[in-house]
Amino acid sequence: MLHPHPPTRLSVPVEHLLLDLLEQGLDVEIRVTGTSMAPFIHDQDLVTLAPLERRTLRLGDVVAFQRPNSHWALHRIVRLSTDSVLMRGDAATADDGWIPRSNLSARLKHIERHGRRVRLGLGRERAVIAWLSGCSLLAPTLRPLRWLLRHRG
Repeated sequence: MLHPHPPTRLSVPVEHLLLDLLEQGLDVEIRVTGTSMAPFIHDQDLVTLAPLERRTLRLGDVVAFQRPNSHWALHRIVRLSTDSVLMRGDAATADDGWIPRSNLSARLKHIERHGRRVRLGLGRERAVIAWLSGCSLLAPTLRPLRWLLRHRG
């Protein structure tokens, strides 16, 4: 008599697998959930994360990091110090706090939405976006622009 086997389960959390791939120097594609990075990153966008070189972090870079409560996030650097960075989601009303550089895991390389590459927010404008976000001016600045784009004739 054959006995069915229970399904195989991974005993290693997916985060560990992703971190291992990044540590090997490989890019990783994941689908993101949440709206904290709107309007630049949308819920269900496909993002490519690249291995992080901590010494080349720049204001406005979007990085994956582990929060103190152990949850992972993909947010923008709004301030830099020698041993930590101040992180904030583009749509957030508050900072994530100062995150040790050792908690940063990957840099956002590409965003893909509906099969098309999204470039806005990752180029030279990222420093301006970081400054506006850090001063809590990003949402008020973008609100009229979104209205104009929706209501243009």
